[in-house]
Amino acid sequence: MHDLIRVLKIAKSNNPILNSTQLFPNLNLLQEQVSFYEKQFDNLISNNWILSKDEIQGVSSYHCKSCSTFSSRLIVDPGYDMTMQAKHRCREEKVKGSNIVFNIQPDITNIDEWMTEILLNLLNSCMPGRKYLIAHDISNIFDVLTGKLNHQGANYLLGIPDRFYLYSLEDDYKVIWIDRALMNMAEKIAVEDSEIRDFLRRVKSTYAIFEIPTESTLKHVYMKLTT
Repeated sequence: MHDLIRVLKIAKSNNPILNSTQLFPNLNLLQEQVSFYEKQFDNLISNNWILSKDEIQGVSSYHCKSCSTFSSRLIVDPGYDMTMQAKHRCREEKVKGSNIVFNIQPDITNIDEWMTEILLNLLNSCMPGRKYLIAHDISNIFDVLTGKLNHQGANYLLGIPDRFYLYSLEDDYKVIWIDRALMNMAEKIAVEDSEIRDFLRRVKSTYAIFEIPTESTLKHVYMKLTT
């Protein structure tokens, strides 16, 4: 927190060199983030227990087009904790809590990249170190539930989207890191920064259920980023 405040003071200084757009291309985003963290820290101290980073197992985010916000929340127990989509309420600033909320400014040209950058920074902050991807095939569970109910009923019992996000791939998808995870099911595989960004860009979360087409059916695979 002190480092963020120090950076903000430098960014707000009258030094023309420090305020150069070449030196701080993302100054507006930096100022918005630091301002939020200052207020958020005070709110956390007043209203919440402070979690150890070791307890944080993921991040869930949500882009609300109704109120033009991008919000995230730290997840301790993926699959049990509610997703940010389920927890989101418009005009979040009036609701006490530890959700991280950013207003989407009209001058942001690439919202997906902007949200991915925020989510990646949050991930690196709360789950530092080398990142890995792990996948678990839950197709059998989904198939049983679908057979007894229907697709919508299966989603509901699996907790989609209240506890998991669902991401559906096209028939002709070409995503190397997904295929690599499928070939090494239940094993931690190392992922590069570009692959982490692609994961976050697609699901706006560090974990999700992926609906993957095969020759004869749909495979359902739970994937998450971990350390």
